[in-house]
Amino acid sequence: MTLRENEASDEAWAKATRIARELDRILDGQEPMRTAVSRAASELRLSTRQVYNHLCRYRTERRVSSLLPRTGGARRARISPAVEEIISATLREMWLRPEQPDLAPVVDEIRARCVSVGLDPPAYVTVSKRIPRLFTPEEIARMGNPVEQLQMLLTVEITPLILLVMILLQALPALLSVFPGLFRAGLTMKTLVPTRGLGPVAAAAAGPFNALYLIVLLVIAQGIIGSWGLPFVALFLLGAPILTGWHCAALTKPMDAQRASAGVRRVRTASRILLAIGAIGFLVMLANTKLLGRSVFAVADSKDAQGNAVEPLVGLLDLLQLGVHLAGVMMVFTVVASDTLFRLSPLGDDDTPELAADAATLRQVKAALSPAPDVSDTFA
Repeated sequence: MTLRENEASDEAWAKATRIARELDRILDGQEPMRTAVSRAASELRLSTRQVYNHLCRYRTERRVSSLLPRTGGARRARISPAVEEIISATLREMWLRPEQPDLAPVVDEIRARCVSVGLDPPAYVTVSKRIPRLFTPEEIARMGNPVEQLQMLLTVEITPLILLVMILLQALPALLSVFPGLFRAGLTMKTLVPTRGLGPVAAAAAGPFNALYLIVLLVIAQGIIGSWGLPFVALFLLGAPILTGWHCAALTKPMDAQRASAGVRRVRTASRILLAIGAIGFLVMLANTKLLGRSVFAVADSKDAQGNAVEPLVGLLDLLQLGVHLAGVMMVFTVVASDTLFRLSPLGDDDTPELAADAATLRQVKAALSPAPDVSDTFA
């Protein structure tokens, strides 16, 4: 009896005996090798690789002692040239294909072929390390799926552009709210103090700057999407700030409250109609545009050629979140701009009842906007 047999415990002998019974069923049975190994692995609660290793050590002499745990000894020798040949032939036959299947079933086939001719089966890591030695990167790339390669190439090339778009989307509410907030504040001021012209002047000045922002954003969108319909949409989106700014110039003159309210209402209505038409046209254009095989905007997921669901780049929930964010930021800018305009507006003369009423309104607003006196100053 060898030293290894003497050192083995009863538990190790029982486990080795149970493994030997399953290996005898594999060697003496009529099942295909891979099927029998999978069944034995399930029975023994081992991996198929462990079953192949046990089978290689056991099949020559069928001694239970060969299945006992190894307590020492020299390092196993490298795989033989015959195993190298099986690995090369099987990889070239089963793995080097246009679809490039998963490596795990290919390794199982390599191990089964080695065991069937009495050779030690290689490990998964051994086979995976042989791939760059056996095949050049050009061979692997040439046999790969060209569609997947194109998608990977586009993904790598367009990643910086996608990052830029994400940054712009985060900053978009602020960019689109500065001058519209000033525009709304100017019109609001005109309805409160119709004899003053600072509000309409600020609203008219906000139009060209707002159009400049939109031009930059539309140029970026044209570079990403490249749609022929974008110039037509731009006519409405750019026409809104330019046209309303032109009409605001007529509101700079002193007028009564009724006339000022009617003029402000006309300006706001024209701006909303043009912006609504432009926004709807822009969404329709995005819904008919695809980027990297995905719709830029869609209400629901679409289907690809295989019937799989494909999410759009911008969904309905994303659009709603952007709208809520835009409305909130625009409200903040409107309040800040209104505060600034009322502080800068002079009181003027009280020659007429209208001028006197507006001067009184400005005094009340300025008093409300002035900081409250400190308690310590009051009792000093």
